[in-house]
Amino acid sequence: MTNTTGTELAIRSTTSESKTKKISRTVFAGVMSMGLIGTVAFPAFAAAQPDDVVASVAPATQTQQFRTDNIEAVPLVVDVPGVEEDQEVIKQELAEAQEAADALREEEAQAEVAAEAIEARNVDPTGAVTSESVIYNDVPSGAGAQGLLAAAIAQLGDQQDCTALVERSLRAIGFNVGDLGTAIWQYDPFGTRVSIDALAPGDILIYGNARSGAHVAIYEGNGMAIHGGFPGGTVRAGVHAAWEPLTGAIRL
Repeated sequence: MTNTTGTELAIRSTTSESKTKKISRTVFAGVMSMGLIGTVAFPAFAAAQPDDVVASVAPATQTQQFRTDNIEAVPLVVDVPGVEEDQEVIKQELAEAQEAADALREEEAQAEVAAEAIEARNVDPTGAVTSESVIYNDVPSGAGAQGLLAAAIAQLGDQQDCTALVERSLRAIGFNVGDLGTAIWQYDPFGTRVSIDALAPGDILIYGNARSGAHVAIYEGNGMAIHGGFPGGTVRAGVHAAWEPLTGAIRL
C-alpha cells in the first residue's frame, strides 16, 4: 500500500472536482441543445391551442355572422353594345314581313274574286264554259292576219283575259274554236310557227314555256301588240310588256 501525502490528496481531489464540473457542463450543454432543437422543430404557434385561447383572440363582441336572408334581390342588367340596335332591326324586318304577307293575302283575295267573276261570266245557261257568254263590243269579220288584227283592235277596252281576246279574234275570221289555253301547241291548227325575230302584223304571240305557256297576244306591228288580261282590260302595249318572256309565234 502506497502512502499518500496530503498534498497528493489535495491534487487528486482538485482533479476529480474538475472532471465532475466538466462532465456537468457537458451534460447541461446537451440538455440545452435538445431544448433548442425542440423549440426549432416545434414552434409555439404550431401547437394546438385550447378553445379558451381562440375565444380570447376573437371575443364574442367582435364575432360576426353573415346572413343572406335579408338581402334584397336585384335584377341583373347586362349592357351589351348593339343589342337595342339589333332589336330595332328585327322589329323592322318583322314589320316588313308582315306587310309583305298582308299584301300577298290581298293579291290572292283579288285573284280569287277575279277568277270567280271570270267563271261567272263564262258560264252560259247550258253549263258550258265559253268566252262568248259575255256580251262584248261587235268584232268585225275579216279574213287572214289582217282580219285577226282588226278583230283584236276592235276589242280594246273590253274586260277579258288574254285567251278570250284571241278566241274572239279567231272566231271573227271564221274559225270554230272553243276555250283555248296559253300553250303554243293549242294554236298549231290555226297556222304555222315562225321565228319571234321576224314577226308580222296579225301573228299570235305565245309567252312562257312551251308545255303550258303563260300569256297570249296578237302582234300589231312596230313592236306593239294587243293584250288581254292587263289592268284596264284589253290594251295596246309593247311586245315585251308581258310578265313572261316571248317564246313563240303562230302566223295564219
